[in-house]
Amino acid sequence: MEVKKDTKRRVIAYSRFSTKRQEHGDSLERQHAAALRWCTQKGLELDTELTFSDHGRSGFKGHNSKKGALRVLVDMCKEGQIQTGSYILFEAFDRMTRMPIIEAQNLFTELLSTGVVVVTLNNGKEWRHKNLRNISDFLFSVLDLFRGNQESERKSAMLRSAFRAARESGDKWKFASLPGWIGKEGGKKDGAFVVKEELAESVVKVFDLAALGFTSKDIAIRANAENWPIPARLQQTEAWTANMPRRLLLNRAVLGEHEHKQYYNEIEDDEGDVEVEYLSRGKSTGIVVKDYYPRIISDELWAASRVGIKVRGAAPKRDYNKLNFWSGMIFCGTCGAAMHRRQDIKKSGDSIKGTMYCSAKKDGRSNCKPMAMRKFDTTVLSAITTFAASELGNHVGQSSLNEEAEALATLLADAVLRRANVMQAIEKMGFSDAFHERYEALEKEVKELEAKLTATREEAAFAASGSMLDTSFLESVLPHIYSLDSESADIRAALFLKLNRLVDSIIVFPYDLAVVYFRGESHRLTVPLPHKSHVPKPQHKQAELFSTGSVEHAAIKRPVYQSSRFR
Repeated sequence: MEVKKDTKRRVIAYSRFSTKRQEHGDSLERQHAAALRWCTQKGLELDTELTFSDHGRSGFKGHNSKKGALRVLVDMCKEGQIQTGSYILFEAFDRMTRMPIIEAQNLFTELLSTGVVVVTLNNGKEWRHKNLRNISDFLFSVLDLFRGNQESERKSAMLRSAFRAARESGDKWKFASLPGWIGKEGGKKDGAFVVKEELAESVVKVFDLAALGFTSKDIAIRANAENWPIPARLQQTEAWTANMPRRLLLNRAVLGEHEHKQYYNEIEDDEGDVEVEYLSRGKSTGIVVKDYYPRIISDELWAASRVGIKVRGAAPKRDYNKLNFWSGMIFCGTCGAAMHRRQDIKKSGDSIKGTMYCSAKKDGRSNCKPMAMRKFDTTVLSAITTFAASELGNHVGQSSLNEEAEALATLLADAVLRRANVMQAIEKMGFSDAFHERYEALEKEVKELEAKLTATREEAAFAASGSMLDTSFLESVLPHIYSLDSESADIRAALFLKLNRLVDSIIVFPYDLAVVYFRGESHRLTVPLPHKSHVPKPQHKQAELFSTGSVEHAAIKRPVYQSSRFR
């Protein structure tokens, strides 16, 4: 397609500012006024048909010249869509670019080589391609372009230094962004941090449900149903979304921690123009300050929520009502496929019936028998509870785990201190292979201790609620296993957590027997199941082998995806 050549010499003004915040300032107005004054002095008319502006694009990063309006302007000049001899007005070289000198000079030369005249309004100088043949003009342009880049670098370094000093002094007032559940006393800029109790309560509820194994989607559904207030600093929606609980569960500010970040939105030149792009979520500095905010979540609840997150990953298809508390644990004894549950919910009287069926039969790959879930549930639950209390016991108590966690925390603090000392030595004495090896070894030690401490706290959090099933817990659960109210759903979620931590798998021969395998144990429990009718039927041949121990667990062919289950 032929490009239409322009035959009219134009006077075109280009303007730029780096952040959206400057739309409310006078940067654009100031640049336009300078262009009008120059046109008046020269007796020329500013073109209103063609205007080029880059709003919120950085000259320091070169965003305007790579994909902004300036790139469009240069390409139009190169293609002849802007007539040779036209004037392109810039307030100063730093409106065109603040890139490093080589990239900046290349951009300037690229524009001049199209035959247009570049005007820098701050000094009234007109630049043509022939000017670059003059050594003094060439050096002047190089120095001016270099100054723009160095000014951005200098102010960027000054800002980093100021924020570093604020971090080291513990000055909280330089960092304005706060979690949604934290405010400042009296609304003052330098007011003490205070907890917004109503919003903090929503956060605690999120962690409580996560500890029970609820997914982020489940939590959002519950939050919307019960009209929880949204603990967001800038509320952009009136309803909870699945992403909200997910982000809260990853936010260590609930523990009182603050991670310093660089947002690059405070670097301003003398006219108030910001020259570095704004990063809405910030760039991590790796500096974490403990006890920065008021804590609203205990270490125990944080650890319990990690357990819930891991366990729910083992059974991502559990229903919202948590009726399938055996999810991911039961398998068909005949063919080895996973067994699913189909609930028949009758709203009148909240009567729930259901069937356990082999997934292979659903796909037409087998003809395995189904089983009524009510005949399975109470029988197997009672047998597991009795066996766990008498044979397994609670090998590691909460107090022992807490002591272990305290010891690991002490070791971790010591390792972190030694790592900081090595870093200070490197800064003071310079880099060496010995320092590098020592730092790498300490970095590895810190990561290993952090992993052990996290795992131990999770175990302690789970033990706090009684990781083993016992008779009293079972008695409190049984009235709720088929009810549809939210309290019953929470109780079934807690039951699932306990079962999942205790039971590896259950091989089911419908209306015959179930074989229960426990995690990390050599124990195996055989549970006779109620028959479909009152007349006992002959035992399934493979079931008989299982009950006598003639067939090992590994003989059952299990789905491949089960190998990645949480342990």
